[in-house]
Amino acid sequence: MQQTKQDNEQFYFSFDINYPNTKAGLSQWNRQYSLNAYYAGKHWATRKKDADFWHALVFEALYKKQQPLVMANAPVTITCLFNDSLDCSNHAAMVKMIEDALKGVIIKDDSPKYVKGITMGFHEDACIRVIVQSWQS
Repeated sequence: MQQTKQDNEQFYFSFDINYPNTKAGLSQWNRQYSLNAYYAGKHWATRKKDADFWHALVFEALYKKQQPLVMANAPVTITCLFNDSLDCSNHAAMVKMIEDALKGVIIKDDSPKYVKGITMGFHEDACIRVIVQSWQS
């Protein structure tokens, strides 16, 4: 389910980020990018490398969508849905890097003026689903 919609201040945009295609690859991915890895004292240079990787991953997913990118013109919420073995809060570092990659592309900025909320959860598809939609006050 990948869509873009924007009418009368309503905005909806979703895209998928594929997981590594092996169980070992997914296990390594989880060790590298979980919030636990950051609490363990990851060096700043490694965190920068991770952020660059996630920005490229998001840009690749947006490119594969083969749909014109539309920037939200009003506040949004971002939902990230996962399907892996991590507990929900362990995805926080990944969500932050995804949000940062969307700045200037789908969202104007990640300040509270533009991003009113972030939700994390799970779904059954073998990807990370990112949904950006109009904030409902």
